[in-house]
Amino acid sequence: MGVERNATKGLTHITHAADHGCAQASFWLGRNHLLGIAGVQNAELAVARFKQAADQGITEAYYNLGMCYASGTGAERDEMRAVAYFEQAVSQGCTKSISALKRINDRIKEVARLQQAAEQGDPEACFKLGIKYLDGAGVQKDAEKGEMLLQLAGKKGFTEAIFNLGERYYSGAGVNKDEAHAANLFQEAANQGHADALSNLGSCYLEGTGVEKDVPQGMAWLEKAAAQGSAHAMFNLGMCYLEGDGVEKNEAQGIKYLEQAADLGNSSALNNLASCYANGPICQTTCRVTF
Repeated sequence: MGVERNATKGLTHITHAADHGCAQASFWLGRNHLLGIAGVQNAELAVARFKQAADQGITEAYYNLGMCYASGTGAERDEMRAVAYFEQAVSQGCTKSISALKRINDRIKEVARLQQAAEQGDPEACFKLGIKYLDGAGVQKDAEKGEMLLQLAGKKGFTEAIFNLGERYYSGAGVNKDEAHAANLFQEAANQGHADALSNLGSCYLEGTGVEKDVPQGMAWLEKAAAQGSAHAMFNLGMCYLEGDGVEKNEAQGIKYLEQAADLGNSSALNNLASCYANGPICQTTCRVTF
């Protein structure tokens, strides 16, 4: 074309055009930031540029904004807002927005069904509806209401709800990260015999996450979890015995636990076993909490 290829210079010119009102340039920059074209990936900037393009009537920008809000890419997940963008895109002839709208509307209908069942006292419906509110799936995101519903499900005997809430506080998914509260929730679910909660509680004590470090207590919780068939607990115990972490080093016992975990499909155990058999029992440690 008579010019040397220069992505950086091209990006500079397109940015200048977008900043001076070129709708197509704004849309292209949105795609660039979303996909990382020319090495510049920034989902928040992508949403901002798509909004500029949509305000100037670019149909595809409405669709992309809907996808961003539906998935929580570059903006907090907000399916109600996504619906508005998809509907605008459909009104301008964007047919692929129709299927995206249908998926969200199906989730909205599911929320209505769960709401009815939850009002009738169904603990599993309370749990599933709580997840919807925490994630903003088919309903406006409401972390407080989501947590209330999961707590209600737990009080009704649906222990998985308490465990799930613990996982969320541990990772900060849909709620503010709080490792101490996560450990308390794992304890509550563990007291009701939830195997993965037993395993995670053991890991918390082993590492001092959310609780004061107490290796013997951590091992005891892991043993209980392993006895209930938790592959993660078996893996963690195997690593502890291989490394002599909290217990007297016992490679044979460590391999035994790893093999039990591997038999249940635990990928970390499979990887570490491969390393052990190839190189001897010098294995790589892996995060000990079930996520």
